[in-house]
Amino acid sequence: FGNESNNVLVNEAALPTLGIQKMEDVLNKKMSFWGDTFNVVGVVKNYRQESPKSAYDGHIFRYDDWWNGFYSLKVQSANITKTIAHIEDNWRDVFGEQPLDFFFLDDFYERQYKSEMNFGSIFGLFSILAIIVACLGLFGLASFMTSIRIKEVSVRKVLGASFSSLLALMTKDFLSLIVIAILISVPVSWWLMSSWLNNFANRINLSWDLFTIPAIILIAISVITVSYHTVKTALLNPADRLKDE
Repeated sequence: FGNESNNVLVNEAALPTLGIQKMEDVLNKKMSFWGDTFNVVGVVKNYRQESPKSAYDGHIFRYDDWWNGFYSLKVQSANITKTIAHIEDNWRDVFGEQPLDFFFLDDFYERQYKSEMNFGSIFGLFSILAIIVACLGLFGLASFMTSIRIKEVSVRKVLGASFSSLLALMTKDFLSLIVIAILISVPVSWWLMSSWLNNFANRINLSWDLFTIPAIILIAISVITVSYHTVKTALLNPADRLKDE
């Protein structure tokens, strides 16, 4: 290993702490800690090793021939069982009966994201349930509204109203309420999502398509829900509904 015991690597996050602006400026700089002086020979890119809510920490990497800690092995996932058996054989050759305790790094990282994943699953489930309940309520309200306006629709049909005009007549009141609800909910959703994302050191920026696409889908679902009763009413024979008038 040559003179590696006197050399260290730093990551990108350590540069501001060291007062370094460019990576090239830190090379061959001297660094003193733990009573020793070390030579900086390289810069390592930042990598995620903790929760996504944590910022990148400044790290110093030094060579140490002491065997404690972890060994990191990069393996192929194709035949992992055979690979683990081969590692265990080599482990026993070196360490005898000392038990091999290992874990997969992707599983370790996934556990750190588990709370966010569970939150997303639960939030998505309740969102689906809320949409279903809202559609059922809208379906019942549309049924009630068409039942009390069925004679009006029949008269309009006798007077030559087209199907598209009848559909617009029956859906405009519902759509106006839905549009008002969207105009209220979008700013509230944006604020809640921004507040949640502020907990993360590395976060995405909210774009308008995250709100416009769901709004369009909700409008389409509402139109389909209301259109069922509208189509059913528009296809009725006006004579059957007006014969008592």
